[in-house]
Amino acid sequence: LADAGSRGIVGRLAAEVRSLGVLVVVSVGAQRHTQAVDSWRQLAQLIRAGHAESLRLRPLGHPQARQLLAHELGTPPSESQVAVVLERTGGNVALMAALARQAVASAEDIATVSPSEDALIPLRAQLDELEPVGRQALELLAVLGKPTTLALLVAFIDQPEGHVLAAVERAERDGLVVARELAGETFLWFAQGLLHELLLQETGGVTRTCWSRRGVEPERDVV
Repeated sequence: LADAGSRGIVGRLAAEVRSLGVLVVVSVGAQRHTQAVDSWRQLAQLIRAGHAESLRLRPLGHPQARQLLAHELGTPPSESQVAVVLERTGGNVALMAALARQAVASAEDIATVSPSEDALIPLRAQLDELEPVGRQALELLAVLGKPTTLALLVAFIDQPEGHVLAAVERAERDGLVVARELAGETFLWFAQGLLHELLLQETGGVTRTCWSRRGVEPERDVV
């Protein structure tokens, strides 16, 4: 994770770099909200213009996640806690660390603690990059609350089928959703439970979550 001084130059680099080969490793969790948002926007502009690219890091597995959480929490987490955190974060190391620190600060269970607003900035930035039909598809997926077929999204969204399919494919490429073939149909899951929670908050949905003890796909009932 980048130190505060390194994070401070991200905005200036993003605005000025055009031809040099520069590797920028960014963590925005500890930045002030406005600084982090500006940095993300400027970097996104460079990526869209073809001047930079983002590299998706491999998500942590169960043993690595347990080790990270034990370090951040100061005590070994239970197996069920590790499974829930992996589902909520998709194995994203920065989001896992943010949840652990929030759990320590608030004395809440890491399985149910709400992340700080700053920790959600990267997820909000990804949502901001979506076209309206893509945002609509994800909001509908969140409100439905269960793994949902692609055909059902197409049926519910008043947009040409090709637009909906392209938007969902873009969300899948960006790592926001996961598509799986089951019984001959394509079902969609959120890649990160936190993204589901964020979308429900923003759409006014209320969710009751029943986490699986086996660490598999969680069941959700939307009220």
